[in-house]
Amino acid sequence: GAAGCLDSLLYGFVGLRLDDHEPGSVGWKQKLDNGWWLSCTPHLPSAWKTVRIHGLTLLGKRYDLAVTENAVTVKPVGPGTP
Repeated sequence: GAAGCLDSLLYGFVGLRLDDHEPGSVGWKQKLDNGWWLSCTPHLPSAWKTVRIHGLTLLGKRYDLAVTENAVTVKPVGPGTP
């Protein structure tokens, strides 16, 4: 139950993807150290203004995300982050 809700939020509404090739036209994308790509193309419901995700851990690194229908802000967080 809870995993399905989290999947719907992260991969559906927020539009996060992890790909082994560079994504085409997306809201935001970042090449990761291992050659994979993290991207985001939001699909928020019209009543939602912002979704914030703090401490998303991916491939050993942590990120804070702020997603609106028109913008994606991603900041690396944690040890060694400038």
